[in-house]
Amino acid sequence: MDKKEFMRLTGKSVTQTRKLCDKGKFFVDGFGWFEAVRGKGKTSKVDIRALKEENAASLENRMEKMAQLKARKLEAEIANLNQRLHERQEKIEKEYEAVVIDRLSEILKPLEKAFKACSLTQEQTNLINAALDESLRRLNA
Repeated sequence: MDKKEFMRLTGKSVTQTRKLCDKGKFFVDGFGWFEAVRGKGKTSKVDIRALKEENAASLENRMEKMAQLKARKLEAEIANLNQRLHERQEKIEKEYEAVVIDRLSEILKPLEKAFKACSLTQEQTNLINAALDESLRRLNA
């Protein structure tokens, strides 16, 4: 059949039909598999033929296998991206943690000096030093 007959049969537009014919072999829902054969000349008519069921089944089987391969590839790419994301998050968290610890240590230094400058009893000084040491130890842990 020619393009006009194919369009009447399937209800496809001129553009849709041209795109399908450019593929060579194609599937149309409700109609099955077709093959577009172009003549040797540039302006030759395109002959659209319905493929036999056995060929259609073979093509459909190949298409299903390709779809499965694409799905597995996509799953692997997603897993790879998730792994990279996880690694990046860990790196950012470690860098942030190091910056926070350094910054908090700097912030606590003047407080430590201020307590030492105060006239506190030995017991009060020991309590404050113990609390500061414990805070720094927890911070580093």
